[in-house]
Amino acid sequence: MHRGCIVRSRRLVCTSWKILARGMADAGTPPPGGTAVVWFKPTDLRLDDHEPLVRAHSGHSHPSVLHVLVLDSHPRRGVLPTARSAYGPAKVGPRRFRWLLEGVADLRARLRAGGSELVVRVGDPAEELTKLCGEVAAAAVYTHDEVCPEEQAVLAAVAAVAPCPLHRIWGGQTLVHVDDLPCGRVSRLPDVYTFFRKEVEGAG
Repeated sequence: MHRGCIVRSRRLVCTSWKILARGMADAGTPPPGGTAVVWFKPTDLRLDDHEPLVRAHSGHSHPSVLHVLVLDSHPRRGVLPTARSAYGPAKVGPRRFRWLLEGVADLRARLRAGGSELVVRVGDPAEELTKLCGEVAAAAVYTHDEVCPEEQAVLAAVAAVAPCPLHRIWGGQTLVHVDDLPCGRVSRLPDVYTFFRKEVEGAG
């Protein structure tokens, strides 16, 4: 991350992000036609252990892949320093936002090292993803599924308006992949954590 993007003032952080997003937004857009969209979120800014990314690039079903991050600007659920909870305090402080910027810069650098690009948008995820999907004639959107109500509501809103299927893939925030569970499937998970831990440890 360039030091010039790491600033202390909340207002400057927000301004710096908008400048950064504008610089990244229009780069690397693939040609239209059957494009797969990988929707990154602040919780999965990585290339390793990222099943939606693997699925989008697997096989020859998609001639091109667009990697997208939408920075939610909603005043309540958003990830900008201007977002505030229903109780008043800011949801994202300067240090957390700095960490987010550094994560975005790292992901962008790693994608570029592989000959790709990260497209960044600031706004409502449903609106921004719908626009991008229309611009590249997207065939599918791949993203991690969520567990919390606010995040689930965002996914539902995107699925309701996206012009192509939204593939919600479980496992973005878990330490063990669901296919690697020693009990076979989620419905067979032990009710007591100690039993679960021993089964996972025993499976290596």
